[in-house]
Amino acid sequence: ESTSFHPDTLPHGVLPLRPATYALAQAVVTGQFTAHTDRDAVQSVRVINRADIDRIGAVSLRDVLLTQSSVNLQHDAQLGTNISLLGLSGRHVQVLVDGLPVVGRVDGNIDLDQLPLDQVQRVEIVEGPMSVEYGSEAIAGTINLITLGGAAPASSVRLVGESVGRSQVLARWAAADGRLEGRASRTHFSGFNPDGATGRSWIWKPKTQIGGELRGHHTWGDVRATASAQYQHETLYNDGDVQFRQETRPINDTLLGVYDVPFAQDAQFITRRAVLRGDLQAPRGKGFLAYSRYERQRTTSWIDFTDLSTSPVTEAGMNDTATFATWHSRASRQLGRGWALGYDAQHEEARGARIADGRQTLTHAALFASGEWHLGERLLLRPGLRVMWNSAYDAPLIPSLHARWSAGPHRVRASFARGFRAPDLKELHFLFVDVNHNIAGSTDLRAEVSDAWQASYSADILTEKSLLRPALQVFHNRVDDVIELGLMDAETQLYTYLNLSQTTTTGATASFRRASDRWTTEANVTGVQRHTWLQPDDAQPVEAFSLQASFSSDVQLAGGRTWTLQINHQHRETLFQQVEEGEWALMELSPNTQLSSYLSQTLLDGQLTLRGGIDNALNVTNRLLTGGTAPTGTHSSGSTMGQPVAMGRNYKLTLQWNF
Repeated sequence: ESTSFHPDTLPHGVLPLRPATYALAQAVVTGQFTAHTDRDAVQSVRVINRADIDRIGAVSLRDVLLTQSSVNLQHDAQLGTNISLLGLSGRHVQVLVDGLPVVGRVDGNIDLDQLPLDQVQRVEIVEGPMSVEYGSEAIAGTINLITLGGAAPASSVRLVGESVGRSQVLARWAAADGRLEGRASRTHFSGFNPDGATGRSWIWKPKTQIGGELRGHHTWGDVRATASAQYQHETLYNDGDVQFRQETRPINDTLLGVYDVPFAQDAQFITRRAVLRGDLQAPRGKGFLAYSRYERQRTTSWIDFTDLSTSPVTEAGMNDTATFATWHSRASRQLGRGWALGYDAQHEEARGARIADGRQTLTHAALFASGEWHLGERLLLRPGLRVMWNSAYDAPLIPSLHARWSAGPHRVRASFARGFRAPDLKELHFLFVDVNHNIAGSTDLRAEVSDAWQASYSADILTEKSLLRPALQVFHNRVDDVIELGLMDAETQLYTYLNLSQTTTTGATASFRRASDRWTTEANVTGVQRHTWLQPDDAQPVEAFSLQASFSSDVQLAGGRTWTLQINHQHRETLFQQVEEGEWALMELSPNTQLSSYLSQTLLDGQLTLRGGIDNALNVTNRLLTGGTAPTGTHSSGSTMGQPVAMGRNYKLTLQWNF
C-alpha cells in the first residue's frame, strides 16, 4: 500500500524522490527480436513518441518528419508528400505499420499524407540498412509506425482546425478491459493557392480523407491474439481552369447564333486502402498474416457552365481504376538468447486497364536469421542472413553485420548490409498518366544491388539535473543499377523507368540533445554528397550536395502549459534531372527555412487539452529551381521556376478531450 506524504511532514532524514522521466530509455521494437531500449539496441533507433506527436498537433506522418534533419520531404500536387533519406529516394525507404509494409507506392513513394497518426503510439526511425530484417526497400532506412494496440484503453475526441483550410474530426473508443477498440476520422482540406493565383485550378489540391479501424484482442495465457480491420478513403479534386469553345445554337426557326461557351475539364482521384490483419504474439515468437488492398481510381468529366451539365471524357486513360492486392505473412521465433529465425512471404497482384495484359503478379519469399553474440562485456555483434526467392528476378544472398561497443555512457555502433531490390509491379507494368505525369513501366529493368556502411558514436551523460546526448553518425551507400525515371519522348513528355549505372551517397549527421524536467532541446545537422554514374564507362559522375539543419525546444511552463519551437533549414541543394532525351542537367534548389511554434494547455486533471500554434511562420511557399549545366559540359537552357514546398503561414488549433 502506498502512502503520500507532504514534504513538511516527512520523518527526519527522509527525502522525497520523484522519477527523472527525461533520463529513462525508450523501448524499441523495430528490427528487434528480444526486449531492447534505444540505448542498448545494436542499431541507432530514433523515437518520436506520442507526447512529441501531440505537442505539434500532428495529423499525418508528414507533420512529424518535417523537422528531422536527415529526412528530406518533397511535395507533388497529385501524389502528396514523399520522402528521401540519407540521400536516397523513397524507393529505398521501408515504411511499416507495426512491421507490415505499407502498400500503394506511386512512382516508388508512399504518400505520407495518407498515413494518419490517430492510433500511433510512437514512430521509430532506423537510419541505415535493414535489408535482412525487412527486405528490399530497407536500404536507406526504415520508418515503423507503432500503434497503441490496446496499450491505452481510453476514449477520446479530437478536433483540429488550420487556417490553410485543413480540419480533422477524430473519435477513438476503447472498452475498459482493452479487448475491443475502434476509431473513426474525417480530414478535409479545402485546397490552397498562394497570393496572386487565380482560376479554378489549385496548386495544393482539395481533398477529403475518411478512415476507420476496428481492433480486437484476446489472451490465452502467455499468447496474445489481435485481429484488426482498417479502411481509408481519399478523394482528391483536380478542377480545371475555365476554357471557351465556339458553338452554334439556334436562336429561332430561321436564325443561328455563335456563342463562346465556358467549360472545364475536372478530375477526381479516389484512393481506397483496406487492411485485414491477424497477429499472434508469444514469449518466444510473433507473427502476422495480412491482406492489403490499394485501389486508385480516376474519373474525368467535362462541365458546361451554361447549364452545369457534365459528361465523361472519352479519351483513353481518362477514366480507369488500378487495383493492387497483397497477401503478406511474416513470423519470427527466438531460438536462444538473442538468436532468431523467421520467414517473410508476400504475393502481389495488380489489375486494371493501365496494367500490361490487364493483370500481373509478383511473389517474394525469404528466410532470415539473426543473432546477438556477446564478446566480453562491451562488444556485441549481430550477424544476419536473408535467403530470398523472387518470381521475376534471381535474388542473391543478403548478409549483414551490426556491432555495438559500449563503455559506461558511451556507445559506438557500426553496420554493414547488402541490399537487393527487384522492380515492383508499377515499375514493370504500370502506365501512369494524369495532368502532371506520363510514365510507362519497363520490363527491361534490372534489379538494384546495394552495399551500405554506417558508423556512429553517442553518449548518454547524466548530470545532476539533465541528460546530455551528443551523437555523430557517418554513412556511405552504393546502389548499382539504380532505377530512375528517364525522358523517352520530349514531345509527349513520356517518361519510363531505366537503370543508371551507379549511385553513391556519403554523408554525416551531428546532433546534440539536452533533456531535463522542464526544458528539452535538440539540434541536428546532416550533409549528404551524392555521386551518380549515368553509364558504366562515364569518367566523371554527376555530383549533388544537400545540407539540412534542425532545432527543437520544449519547455514545461507552470500551470500545465508546454511551449514548443521547431526550426528546419534546407540549404541550397543541388540535384540533377533529365531535360531532354539522353541529356541530364544539374539544377539547384534555393534555401528553405520552416519555423513553427506551439503552446499547449491541459485542464481538468489532463482530461482536456488545448493546443494552438503557427506552422511556417516565415510564410515560405516555394523554392526556386534554377537550371544549370548538363553533365556532358554543354549548357542546358537556363530557367527558373518555383517548386511548391508549403502552403504559407498556417495557424492551427487542436482540442482533445479524454474521457
